[in-house]
Amino acid sequence: MQPAGLSVGQRRALAARTLTDFVHYLPTTGADALIALLDLHLVERATTGGVLDQPVELVQISADLPTALDPARRLAEDKITGLQLGNFGAFAKSSWRANDWMWGRLDGAGWLVRILLDPRRLVLRRDLAVPTGPPAGPGGAADDGRVAGTAALARRGWLVALVDDLAEVAGTPVSQDALDELAFLADPEAPVPPSLPVTATWVAAGIQRDIAAKELVGLARAVRQDNDSGLDPRPTADFLAAVDRALAPEPASTPPASTKPPTSTSPAGNADGTMAGASTGAEVISLAAAAAARVAASQRAAGAPATAQEPPPATTATSQPSTPPRPPGLSGVPVAPGMLAPRAVDDVLRACQVPAERITDRAQGPILVTDLVQIVAVVAAWIATMRILPRPLRPAAFVVRTAARLAWELVRDVSHGRRRVVIGLGAALVVLGIVGGVVSSGVVGGLGILVALLGLLMIGLTSWRRVPGGLAVLAAGLIAVIAAAGVFPVLHDRLFDWLEDDAVPYLADHPWAWATVFGALVLPGAWSLAEALTTRRARRRG
Repeated sequence: MQPAGLSVGQRRALAARTLTDFVHYLPTTGADALIALLDLHLVERATTGGVLDQPVELVQISADLPTALDPARRLAEDKITGLQLGNFGAFAKSSWRANDWMWGRLDGAGWLVRILLDPRRLVLRRDLAVPTGPPAGPGGAADDGRVAGTAALARRGWLVALVDDLAEVAGTPVSQDALDELAFLADPEAPVPPSLPVTATWVAAGIQRDIAAKELVGLARAVRQDNDSGLDPRPTADFLAAVDRALAPEPASTPPASTKPPTSTSPAGNADGTMAGASTGAEVISLAAAAAARVAASQRAAGAPATAQEPPPATTATSQPSTPPRPPGLSGVPVAPGMLAPRAVDDVLRACQVPAERITDRAQGPILVTDLVQIVAVVAAWIATMRILPRPLRPAAFVVRTAARLAWELVRDVSHGRRRVVIGLGAALVVLGIVGGVVSSGVVGGLGILVALLGLLMIGLTSWRRVPGGLAVLAAGLIAVIAAAGVFPVLHDRLFDWLEDDAVPYLADHPWAWATVFGALVLPGAWSLAEALTTRRARRRG
């Protein structure tokens, strides 16, 4: 039988029966008893699957966790942007990475609070803190009833202190649902629940509020960086405005004096100070303190050491119960620079619609186009570096890889509004040079080809921002020009006339055949010679 769902008394009764079985099974001699105890332990664990005294439990930490800061977002799909594009979507925008990092911290804090608020651990702490009372005296049933009542009040007082401590961490008054969930701690015979989801969500909100106060500012900074790169700022305008309002300094004002006593967070009263039962929170604390004092006095009179802690000073019905200190921001205390006030975190988090952005949105068009071109460039680079690729195809793979890389750089720069003037000027030179090379066969055609290559060099240097990258683009363009010699009259008149008179007349009549022969026969040999010279020079330098 598993102890899950049993009360504390039932758990202890089960443990007593198990221990009795152990004692009856053990032999009388010491060595045989140890061996028999080990055998019984192994058999009992292997056959019954009993719960260990210190079990190791695995907790799956995921984003499927509710939070009091934004109850509408409960699932990972409502929080995380990285689930797109095969779980690689966060690489598309810096704000998406900042958003996923923030929610990772928020959900991690929520799971840690759930682990710490283990109902079994709370029951153990209650039993260690609350005395069971002295043995029954000559009064019989009357003394037993008085002891039971004193223990019940002591347990209720311990629960009041626990709720006050949790309220200090949460920074907000306790709700009635959380009080109902913690009610089992006041009754030793009540079944122990497997978890405390409502209480954990309420307590974790205080820690999550401190985390979000800093992370939301960083997220807003990342959003502005994305918007400055040329993205549409309209989807994030409300979120940025909410962050600016929360960071704006508040005008100094004197808070009005209030004669209303602060509300109690004890289980005996609601958040609005109304009565919940026959007594208020102050009366429950007073009765619990008095009960603990009576228990300690009776134990001292009986000669037993007092196990109860020093009772707090009793509060009368006319005095105001103390309230736990509130975190900075909830009570008007200035917060650290660069952080949101905790009282504004909830509204700002709900105004943040970054998790709702999708790569297919119209506002994310530049990112989608850039990512698609980048995928093509990565695939082309991967194919070009494959060792199984035949050597004659390596020059063509180099041209394809360079063209794909250049296209990705150009699309990224243009879509993000960077270096558009230089790219436009280089593209204009390329177009003008190609037109001049195709139209004229004299000096103008030759200059047109040189102008087109100069435009490619300008685009390559601008996009890759280094000389080797620009030279690679220039080399790829030169290879493409030679392969397409039949299109340019200045090259066709000199090359193909020679081919027609002295070499292969078929190539002069079919320019595509020349491109095939050049790519399959001429270019691989020149490529191998260039690789040999480059490798030799590198070895000499090394």
